[in-house]
Amino acid sequence: MPFLGNLLEELPMKNKATELAQALDELIALMELDGDDSHWYRWMVEAKCQVDARPSAAASHLLNAFGGMGSFNDYSPTSEEVDKLKTKVYLLAQEVIVAVRREEA
Repeated sequence: MPFLGNLLEELPMKNKATELAQALDELIALMELDGDDSHWYRWMVEAKCQVDARPSAAASHLLNAFGGMGSFNDYSPTSEEVDKLKTKVYLLAQEVIVAVRREEA
């Protein structure tokens, strides 16, 4: 059953990519409600556009937004929900990268 085995190995990454896409949708929607059209809003939209076709590239793009002065970590949300979604997006992006590396091993 090699086909079934390969299919099952791909599911975790696909599931994580789907979760990441959903979290990005929520984050982008909240940023839009705030009337945000900042650099970070466009960064998240760009990542969302990539996540379905290239989950690893989207995850890397997202992780590049975090860390250091002036990063997305410094983004001041107007709601606690935005802050929670920032954390969720970061963690899911890491999980996508780990899942991709496992598939490649």
